[in-house]
Amino acid sequence: MSPHKLRHTYATNLAEVTDGDIHLIMNQLGHSDPETSLLYINSGIEKQIKAAEKLDERKKYRKK
Repeated sequence: MSPHKLRHTYATNLAEVTDGDIHLIMNQLGHSDPETSLLYINSGIEKQIKAAEKLDERKKYRKK
């Protein structure tokens, strides 16, 4: 078990318990780019897509 593997596990668990709250995951992992955080999530493609969709929705509201 490597620290890198633990980081993936932590990110995946966060995604599962927060319903893919990408901003929380980014904060916990210390990332500024959501795409970087998504690389750490080992869940199915559905959860990754869901997280990306949530991010896109939030970006739309920020531009207004």
